[in-house]
Amino acid sequence: MSERRTKGVGREAREEGLPKGWVNPLLNEIAEINPRHPKGLEDDMLVTFVPMAGLSDSKPEILFPQERPLGEVRKGFTHFAEDDVLFAKITPCMENGKGAIARGLRNKLGCGTTELHVIRPMGGINPEYIYRFLAQARVRRAAKENFTGTAGQARVPTSFIEDLEIPLPPFVEQQKIVRRVEELFALADRIEARYAKARAQVDRLTQSLLAKAFRGELVPQDTHDEPASKLLERLAAAKQAVPLRKKSR
Repeated sequence: MSERRTKGVGREAREEGLPKGWVNPLLNEIAEINPRHPKGLEDDMLVTFVPMAGLSDSKPEILFPQERPLGEVRKGFTHFAEDDVLFAKITPCMENGKGAIARGLRNKLGCGTTELHVIRPMGGINPEYIYRFLAQARVRRAAKENFTGTAGQARVPTSFIEDLEIPLPPFVEQQKIVRRVEELFALADRIEARYAKARAQVDRLTQSLLAKAFRGELVPQDTHDEPASKLLERLAAAKQAVPLRKKSR
């Protein structure tokens, strides 16, 4: 997605076709990418720690936050702070949609798996807007096309995130878009829950019907039908009548 930028296409061309009042900046023009914690923080300060398993593949919440002293996780882990957007960079977590918005952090600071890119929105940029933009399948496909590294260890490079173009409306419209997206996603969740409930009811019904069928409860019994025992006797007699095959030498 950054190819147009490197070829020298100007902002006017990049913004062609956008609604009035929108712009099309690169992500690093509206956010700090992979920032570090400020120096001078005490090692015994508790911060939130987030492993990859603590990130959802469909929602911005951190699922399993932990608390650790900063001194234990200051080195060798990713740094982030309150309202930062987290984006999994390694395969297959990236393709699976792993990510979050860092909220409710202890002392408003966090550390986590090294396999994250951190996007810190500047003032006037809604974190949910960036999170939902990055959650798009087309963005994830483009990220995969820019993987670096070997199979099984492929990662999204920092340059991809920095040079990613994002259609950006005015702040008030960002808020409106985020609210509407959340409303529609909540509706989709309710529909999915109803479907799952209906699917479970159908599964129980089919199993009940099968159980009734093989207990003789599904169709009425006809006393004039030949008993199955007679059928079994005929099958046994037919089996006895079949001559035994000679064993091959």
